[in-house]
Amino acid sequence: MPWFSWWRRKKNAAASSAAVPAARPLYVPGRETVTAAESHYVIPNDLREANRLDLQHFALHEYFGTNVFAPVHNPQRILDVASGTGRWAKELKAQFPAAQVTGLDVSVPLEIQEHGQPSEYTFVQANVLEPLPFPDASFDYVHMRFVFTAVPAQQWPVVVRALMRVTAPGGWIELVEAYLPTEGGPAFAQLEAWGQQLVGSRGIELAQGRNVGQFLREAGATSVTERSGALPIGPYGGRVGQIMGMDIFTGYRLVAPALVQGLGLDRRLVNETIAQADADVYSGNYQAIMPIYIAFGQRPIHGIVCFVADVGARFIAPWPSRTGFTFFGCGQRYVYPPLFFLIVIKYKHINQHQNKNTQEKTGS
Repeated sequence: MPWFSWWRRKKNAAASSAAVPAARPLYVPGRETVTAAESHYVIPNDLREANRLDLQHFALHEYFGTNVFAPVHNPQRILDVASGTGRWAKELKAQFPAAQVTGLDVSVPLEIQEHGQPSEYTFVQANVLEPLPFPDASFDYVHMRFVFTAVPAQQWPVVVRALMRVTAPGGWIELVEAYLPTEGGPAFAQLEAWGQQLVGSRGIELAQGRNVGQFLREAGATSVTERSGALPIGPYGGRVGQIMGMDIFTGYRLVAPALVQGLGLDRRLVNETIAQADADVYSGNYQAIMPIYIAFGQRPIHGIVCFVADVGARFIAPWPSRTGFTFFGCGQRYVYPPLFFLIVIKYKHINQHQNKNTQEKTGS
């Protein structure tokens, strides 16, 4: 019922706001003052960051060979949450020309600030930590990537439920997350520790990125599938490693002022640690990586379709089976064992054979 949905969303929004911890406001160029109530992203919104995000996108595409992991087929309405520069949204429009693509981000990309709305997609400025400005079931495919440094731990379930709400029944939700770069030597480990401390003071747990599959299941998604990877950082990783090296160390240099402000560190110490980590990674003595976690799931299809599937499952296969045909998209999986189909095919074959014999006898 509409009034109940409104009350539920209002209640969830209030609960999520209450869960945001108090944190020291940070001045971040291009994002004004970053506070816990507005945003937790502590990297400037400038040309260096735009170029870094595009490099990051290229590295991911090069490593995985695709922009899309969910089994979507000709989606008509696509939403990219935390769209950044809009690179993913633009490429999805090229891949699915008939689709209406929408990008959502808390900060307006520099390109749009200078030239207005792009032709490939529609940009909406909004905060994923607040109720999404879209009606229920607005999109066939919802994608969100790399918000593990911006979403407080207690708000992850709320955010994923919001994505589920705006996804149409039968549509797909895809989450791509990561963890801070690691395995790059002592200086690299120090940067990782500072990063954890900085975002931890804002209620963020960087390890939550590995739980994206769990969050989808808890939100009610079906057919949840998980993947993982480890992007190489440095020359040992070839083209991807070189790109990721530029991405990571540009990112650390951009976040250095936040480390100084937020943790009270000495600016010179931070810069020297970044330089040492850079030298260690490119020395060939370490093989640094950036862990990647991917999960996608489907919003359940309710109504007559699932009712028919449920009735069929009760009569045909009331027992559980780990093999067989699985009906996807409903609130649960319905299993029809291969034996049932073999029986049907065999019965049809016998029936056809008997009919043929009858016709031959009649003809004789």
